Amino acid sequence: MFRFRLFAANPRRRLLLKAGAAMALSTAALAVGAWYALRWVPLPRALWVPPAAQVEMVDRNGAPLRIARSEGGTFARPAGYADVPQALIHATLAAEDRRFWSHGGVDWRASLRAGLQFLRHRRVVSGGSTITQQLIKLAEPRPRTLRTKVIEAVQALRLEQVWDKQHILLEYLNRLDYGRLNTGCAAAAQACFGKPLRDLSVAECALLAGLPQGPTRLDPRLHPGRALHRQRWILARMLECGFLSRAEFERAAAEPIALAPPGRAFRAPHFVDLLLSETRTQPPAAGGRVVTSLDLELNQFIQGVVRRQLARLAEENVQHAAVVVIENRSGEVLALVGSADYFSPRQGQVNGAWAPRSAGSTFKPFTYLIAFEQGATPASIVPDLPTEFATATGVFAPLNYDQRFHGPMRYRLALGNSLNVSAVKVLASLGGPAVLKARLTDCGLTTLTRPAEEYGLGLTLGNAEARLLELANAYACLARLGQYQPFALLRAPAVPGRPAAAAKPPPLRVFDPAAAFLLADILSDNAARTLAFGPESALRFDFPVACKTGTSSGFRDNWAFGYTPEFTVGVWAGNFDGSPMRGVSGVTGAAPILHEVFEHLHQRHGTTWYPTPETVVEAPIHPLTGKRLASAPSPGRPRLVEKFHAAHLPPFEAPGDYDSQGRVRLPAEYAPWLGTGDNWLGDTAVADSNSSSPRILFPPPGTVIHLDPDLPDAGRRLPLRAAGAGRPDWRSETLAFEQAAGRVYALLVQGTHRLQLHDPATGARAETWFEVRAK
Repeated sequence: MFRFRLFAANPRRRLLLKAGAAMALSTAALAVGAWYALRWVPLPRALWVPPAAQVEMVDRNGAPLRIARSEGGTFARPAGYADVPQALIHATLAAEDRRFWSHGGVDWRASLRAGLQFLRHRRVVSGGSTITQQLIKLAEPRPRTLRTKVIEAVQALRLEQVWDKQHILLEYLNRLDYGRLNTGCAAAAQACFGKPLRDLSVAECALLAGLPQGPTRLDPRLHPGRALHRQRWILARMLECGFLSRAEFERAAAEPIALAPPGRAFRAPHFVDLLLSETRTQPPAAGGRVVTSLDLELNQFIQGVVRRQLARLAEENVQHAAVVVIENRSGEVLALVGSADYFSPRQGQVNGAWAPRSAGSTFKPFTYLIAFEQGATPASIVPDLPTEFATATGVFAPLNYDQRFHGPMRYRLALGNSLNVSAVKVLASLGGPAVLKARLTDCGLTTLTRPAEEYGLGLTLGNAEARLLELANAYACLARLGQYQPFALLRAPAVPGRPAAAAKPPPLRVFDPAAAFLLADILSDNAARTLAFGPESALRFDFPVACKTGTSSGFRDNWAFGYTPEFTVGVWAGNFDGSPMRGVSGVTGAAPILHEVFEHLHQRHGTTWYPTPETVVEAPIHPLTGKRLASAPSPGRPRLVEKFHAAHLPPFEAPGDYDSQGRVRLPAEYAPWLGTGDNWLGDTAVADSNSSSPRILFPPPGTVIHLDPDLPDAGRRLPLRAAGAGRPDWRSETLAFEQAAGRVYALLVQGTHRLQLHDPATGARAETWFEVRAK
């Protein structure tokens, strides 16, 4: 106090004191003004945009499938501050900004030192940028000039006013480039060491913290010596800064570095490719973890099944196969194998589960299901006889796979043995292809893009294309007894108090459940398909499975589908280039895969079967007429028990159904067939000779016939065929006729013609019309 008074008593000294105080106040005022002026400094907008994140796809149990790069084209997994180990924070600060916690955004001491070193050595010896300044640079890269340095320094000062230190440090660590397309410390830890941040050791943190200075130059896989040298330097800095004790330093320096194997998870590639391309199942743009519907263990098992089966069929020119497994309750795709080997040079990346292929006989069950809805029964009889149908493109005469005709066929046998002629006749009785196309579309098929008349009745034989996944989902609709729901590639999120599947919209009823039950009963009946496939085919199981196969023309595609209440499995086999297989059908190509997959599902998860609906009853029938038998049938008369919808029971048999010898009386249209080698009935049936209904078998109504100049007489002689008339009498006002070798021919001329058939014995007649055109 005494000294101060002496100093103040001196006028000159008092003047100096006042001047110093004024300068201090002015400097403080300028500092405060500058600090407040920083509030008007704009910051890079990118700072408020979260770093783009990768999408990590995992299977339903959490097993990794693939990591899809972020929108920025890098692998990025933003971490929270609590996720970052203290050792990585210390290593980063020791390497980049040791006074981070104490400066206000610019380290003036470091900047001064860097400037003096530059003047002395005429080159950059050390950097003076703080972590805050580097974050500004990461958010808004600019040309590296002195002006840029000033702007970044000012913006760093402003950012320190807006964000706290922890926020700044975390943003910095999440935006750093660690090399090999890894952005952020979390992605880098997983790529380098195959572990999350929290599991990193001090030595691993030091190595990681050194990479951003030169991600390529310090790449530990390409340049391990350089990376370890940088790591040792950082460990020494951590010791110098007091972040490590001497013992911790020596332990970290001695620790060997074990890098994770190069590469990332790349499992179930066809499934993930489809997930990324399907717009309705797009993973979130914000990134994160996506739990898919896939069961990776099941998918890998099926991959092995496919490879083994293709190896067995290699000599038959079967190169590719695909499999889909759907959980019926949720619609979730449990497995999707698109080819035997994604990396095969022989079109391995083609996804056989999504490529449209000719459907073969796989549409037939839907035809019969519609018939059951309209009153037909498994005991209804369809005449499997030579028949020609007029179509928009000409006459359609279907043939069965075995090139034979099977006469009277119950719907159960016709579907079980996949008879083509019977299926076409059933579809014709329903009103034609438009009915079937509409119902297949209701089941989710997107490939039926042409008008129904272009497919014609051949639609039930699979003359259209289908995708395996969509068709398997249509069969899953059958497995739900007529309820459709879209397939799902993502696992449904859990809703508290409800199962995961309950979070989805309810299924849509598209088929009658009792009719769907009857269909499942037929498709699971091994005896019903024995005629075509034998008793011990790949479709025979020791537990109930509804099965259907299909083979496209020329053996270019074959299919097998199966379902239980729990699962639906679909299989396709063939060649992606469309080349034909050597006589391999659905039951020998695709069905063995189906069988092995379903056996695995049954053993691993168990399968059940449908309880009989209350509306379904059983009744005894005659196997040739499909009619119900009396409670006390005649001795020796064949008898079967069949299932029916209670509202669609067939009529009882009548005395007129048999002749005097007890033989079944078939309609007159069976007469030609009974006289062929295809007749399997022997003398148990006879054609009704008293029929008064003559029918024109050819040409059918609406037939268009083109005169062909390359044929003898341009093909003007048209053979006519009829049934049900003893001595047919053909008539036409516009055509002439001639007979040769017991047959009647119409002599064609251009124009539209009506043709009549008279039966002189009964006076009955039939009529048709057709058109003749020049080629």
